Amino acid sequence: MSILLHMTAVRLLTGNQKGERLSPAAIEKLLTALANLPDKDNLQLRSPITAKFTDLLKDGIGDTIGPETLLENIYGLRSDLRTAWDSRDLRVQEWVAFELRRLYSVAVRDQNKAITGKPSRRKPERDSYFGSGREPAPKLTVLEQVLFHFQRIAETRAMHCRNPDCQHPYFFKPVGQRTAAYCSADCSEVARRQTFRSSQKKRREGNL
Repeated sequence: MSILLHMTAVRLLTGNQKGERLSPAAIEKLLTALANLPDKDNLQLRSPITAKFTDLLKDGIGDTIGPETLLENIYGLRSDLRTAWDSRDLRVQEWVAFELRRLYSVAVRDQNKAITGKPSRRKPERDSYFGSGREPAPKLTVLEQVLFHFQRIAETRAMHCRNPDCQHPYFFKPVGQRTAAYCSADCSEVARRQTFRSSQKKRREGNL
């Protein structure tokens, strides 16, 4: 994935209004942009997209959290998303995605409570863990849409490019495609050339 896709994600975040439903294709662009976000020391590449992911988080939790804390949350989200993306265990993938959704909904609820001064809707402690004590489904923020979509498709379509030198290795396999070892034709060609050179080297060594 190139910087162009990062900028596409920026435009999607900029143009989205609160409560607007994003298309699956738009959500997947956001997810790949986040998973492939450059490390924090790469300031030139990370600044445009992190600024817009900051806006994404503020969609639910407002402006009361400082920029450094927001940045830490963005990279924490990236780390957890990569954990789910790289796992081949459906239970782990779904659990991590659900936990991200739950933690974000708690942050949104607590922030709204702080702003309005309304008491928490949490039920008092009970002997039973189940029944009427569960939390309601969170409101449809952009991030809730993004994480819920990931939870639904991660097992079958979240892939990691097999080219070890790929700069943007996290991608989604196209719908209907059976296999996808590489994120692009370029990465596939690099791997083919490496395999060819390796086989040629072994052949030469065998003739010594």
